[in-house]
Amino acid sequence: MRMNFVAPAGTPVESSDISYWLAHQTAPEQILDEFQTKLKQTFNLHHSFFISTGRAAMTLAFQALRQMRNDPARNEIIVPAYTCYSVPASAAKAGLKIRVCDINPETLSYKLDELRNMDFSHVLAITSANLYGLPDELDKIQDIAQQNNVYLLDDAAQCMGGRSKAGYAGAVGTLGLYSLDKGKNITSIQGGILVTNSDELANILHKMTSRLPTCPSKSAFIDSLKLLAYAAILRPQLYWITQYLPMLKLGQTIYTTEYPVQQYCSRMAPIAYSQFKRLEKLSLIRRKNAEMIKQGLSDLDGISFIQHSEDTIPVYPRLPVLISNPTSRTHITEQLVKHGIGATCSYPLAIVDIPELSALIPETDLNAKGGRQVASQITTLPTHPYMNKNHISTIIKIFQETLK
Repeated sequence: MRMNFVAPAGTPVESSDISYWLAHQTAPEQILDEFQTKLKQTFNLHHSFFISTGRAAMTLAFQALRQMRNDPARNEIIVPAYTCYSVPASAAKAGLKIRVCDINPETLSYKLDELRNMDFSHVLAITSANLYGLPDELDKIQDIAQQNNVYLLDDAAQCMGGRSKAGYAGAVGTLGLYSLDKGKNITSIQGGILVTNSDELANILHKMTSRLPTCPSKSAFIDSLKLLAYAAILRPQLYWITQYLPMLKLGQTIYTTEYPVQQYCSRMAPIAYSQFKRLEKLSLIRRKNAEMIKQGLSDLDGISFIQHSEDTIPVYPRLPVLISNPTSRTHITEQLVKHGIGATCSYPLAIVDIPELSALIPETDLNAKGGRQVASQITTLPTHPYMNKNHISTIIKIFQETLK
């Protein structure tokens, strides 16, 4: 039994975070207001709305965009061929149809020529992905959206603080999204944030969020317990316990539309705000760890890293690596886990191959070669502050022993 295991992703909850959280339980709404102000100042935004979860926020985003467009014929959402399953699930929950555009495996962003050539006659919005903290080619995607008179929902659930020449991820489109769920850049266990510079859209969202059910007291209590458990168990000295608790379903990717859309639990705001204040420091550590791993693996054949332009600043909640040989990929992932490194194969299927969706996607969108390639090759590696040089050396050694 291995008594030390590095979590696949996560943000350490420090004692100062816990102290700040406990000290502000008498007036958490005030801290939520401060958090919103700081968030908008940091990312140069005008409006922000906190929702119960990231996927609930995305569902609300689609509903708000549809209401603003006020055109029943605009009922399609374009999603990348490889992205989090909650994106198409949220579109379906909002009563919208799903269109799929393939991605470039080298960038994880859309194949731009394919995106330009799509039929936009019924499209409401394009969604970005910014997977693994790597900003998409947002300026070009935004141009395509504007040229076709559709919205861009800039999904930065995994990319809070990431930047490109277009600006901060999440702040580029008509509407942006950040996630505070577990495993993201910062966390309050659950939570989603919608941001926009559109006054019209903000008015719609204000009305919609004010009508949402409030966070039940029981949920706030449970989330508080989860937070304390998360703070303790994320440490490598304890995270190994989760490997023997399959009922937690950690790391499993499930497509579902069965989730509540509620107001954010304000009692959890102080913990997220405390982490947000050190977001840049957290991102710097993740980038440093990612670059050390990339440098150590740079001379190996059979693997590739996701490319980004020099003016892009990724934030890497995980480091994605593509391993071309399936046998090598399986062996490396299994060996890393055996040696206490939380490597994962991330989302196991391209969007077009999700059983619940495949029959609903137009036949013209089913040729997702790039998305399928990524699904069959990707392995993600931890980058969070609990990683140390010994962990990184273990990763490099296992890759070298397998591929050299």
